[in-house]
Amino acid sequence: MTLLPADRSANLVIWAVVWAAVVVWVVVTTRSPLLPTFVDLVRFVCRFWLLRWALLAFWIWLGWHLLVRTTA
Repeated sequence: MTLLPADRSANLVIWAVVWAAVVVWVVVTTRSPLLPTFVDLVRFVCRFWLLRWALLAFWIWLGWHLLVRTTA
């Protein structure tokens, strides 16, 4: 059973939603000093080598499942 769409336009919609969520997070956190910004989160993750590798592995996994597996 696959939960991912097999249509390229659906993949583009998924990526648009991901990027829209990042943009919303950036806008919200620049107005609120209580929440960490996206850059703060990335800096925290990149501070530790194990988390850096985990982030890279997640990014590769996400790209594979959203782009490579669903394109024919």
